[in-house]
Amino acid sequence: MLDIHRPPAALGLLLGIACALLLPSRADASAQLSFIAGQVEIACDETGWIDLGVDAGAIDLRGLSVVLEFDPTVITPVGVDEGFLLAGDACPSFVRWIEGSAAGDSMSVDAAGLGCSVSGPGSLLRLYFRGVADGISPVHLRRVRLRTGSNLPIATTALDGALAVSCPVDILREGWGPLKSRFR
Repeated sequence: MLDIHRPPAALGLLLGIACALLLPSRADASAQLSFIAGQVEIACDETGWIDLGVDAGAIDLRGLSVVLEFDPTVITPVGVDEGFLLAGDACPSFVRWIEGSAAGDSMSVDAAGLGCSVSGPGSLLRLYFRGVADGISPVHLRRVRLRTGSNLPIATTALDGALAVSCPVDILREGWGPLKSRFR
């Protein structure tokens, strides 16, 4: 006999499947990757840094690959470290940038959490650059790939940054004559 006050078990199963299909999954998340204001001005022949971070849209983030483009006449890369989001995770992580692999105007960096995922907001990478000459170098995120713990892509919007280099004139070693002749 059919009890009209109690729905059939199949109806509950169908509702559960429909909810699972209609609710957004973690792979549908969208993250914004941008430079967090760190040291954005450095002096010639000195090393400065800038952090690359994600916003709160980065959920279940396990790994990233980025290719950065910069002006090699103004700055040169000298190192990469984990940002505080990866460094503060319960599981170990790694950052891979082969020093000297910066070909001309770009560098490639890979990072991943080994066994744990992180969620934004926060800094993923700290990038170190040395000032070469006066100027402003845009730091363009040419290629960005963020991955979840299930190795699914995370849709990402990338915002570029910049580093300024200022080279002070040593007034003790150089007189006004040579300085003025540079700008004629």
